[in-house]
Amino acid sequence: MRRDLFTVAVLACISLATSISINAMTSAYVTYPFLGASVTRDGIYAEVIETAPQGLDNPSIGNISDAIITLIDNAENSLTVEVYTIYQSDNGPTADIQNALYRAAARGVKIRMLIDDDIYNTVTQNPKTFVMFDNFRSNENFEIRTSVIDNVAYLMHSKVFNADNQVVVVSSANQSFTAMTSNREIGSLVKSDLFARAMAEIFEYGWSGTEDLTEFENGWPIDWISPVVTSTNPTSAPTWVPQTLTEVVGLLNSAQKTIHVPMYVYSGSPAQLKAAADNAAGRGIEIKMIIDKDYSSTDPDDDFSYPFLAEFGKHQNVQLREARLTNNASYHAKTLVVDGERGYVGSANWTSTSMTARRELGVKFVDNTFASAIEQMFLADWNSRYVDWIVAPASPLVAIALMTGGIFLSLLVLFFIYRKVKSMKHHEDRKSFVAENWASSRHELT
Repeated sequence: MRRDLFTVAVLACISLATSISINAMTSAYVTYPFLGASVTRDGIYAEVIETAPQGLDNPSIGNISDAIITLIDNAENSLTVEVYTIYQSDNGPTADIQNALYRAAARGVKIRMLIDDDIYNTVTQNPKTFVMFDNFRSNENFEIRTSVIDNVAYLMHSKVFNADNQVVVVSSANQSFTAMTSNREIGSLVKSDLFARAMAEIFEYGWSGTEDLTEFENGWPIDWISPVVTSTNPTSAPTWVPQTLTEVVGLLNSAQKTIHVPMYVYSGSPAQLKAAADNAAGRGIEIKMIIDKDYSSTDPDDDFSYPFLAEFGKHQNVQLREARLTNNASYHAKTLVVDGERGYVGSANWTSTSMTARRELGVKFVDNTFASAIEQMFLADWNSRYVDWIVAPASPLVAIALMTGGIFLSLLVLFFIYRKVKSMKHHEDRKSFVAENWASSRHELT
């Protein structure tokens, strides 16, 4: 009986030591089933769209460039465009988008384009791009403004197309060749007059600092999808729109299982964002993040270095990878998915500037199908040839050594426990023998 108990104890210790040691190895990737790329709820159609690096284009997920061209070509009355940057292009999807804009203006569509003031002054130093803007303005239906309200410039980084206040594309993609061909970009196509009218109100604030509509003065009425904004000073968005930092922090704090983040840059600021990420790591949430190579260095001597990533990556449940795309492409997504069912898609990086200091536009969602498409893209990226570790996990040899050492120590402890128990049992047997002899002798004396 004692040997059986000892055997059970040995096996239990081995199992415990093995479990503890295996935790030192790379944790498994929690996956979610791919349910599709689009969903229709409450009269709102929403679809995840992408730009993918070579070899990662998912045939079940639409391309951002195709969505934008179709949106422009189907516009009948009005088109509003927010771009952080746009360059004249002679070929590829970017040229196709510019030609679609020319066609729309020629057929009478009223086009208003809002572009970051500083970037506009930079890109127009390029002769071809300068001519492009002149060609846009040559049509009376085309109006261009930079991000200036009451003679005060503000920073803007949004990327939005809105046709007829019916169809909207919100994404991470600038109007550049790589953004439309080889970057990793993620966006959303939303068909809904309600959602598009909300985006129209947001546009009016960025355009003139005022709004013509009062439809949403009591707030946004839909739970599963909503516009999200980072407002600036001067105010460049209505007060009823949820703020990016609040929504992203709330998503991180709500995590119960996983946080997956395809992100161009995570700078470790602002403090609220970092605290929420660190708290999730401390709670044991699986955190996996891919960051572009230009912002993944942990070497303090580098010009763009984020040493805090090394500390963040030490959590057993946190894994950080960098993306090294080819042909000058960037891992440019700004996306978050929590527990495979809710998240954010838009233009905001995880930086203090994006979260607090410049106009950013995005979409918050709570929907398993919508989330599954982003999870599918992220999983493909995670397992692709383009990514490598920022903070390398423990190697299998180290894990095996830890496991072997754990088992040996457990057995050693058990051996001493067994010897102690055996010694104690022998002592108890001796006491019992003496007591029995004493009682027997006493009986004989009576």
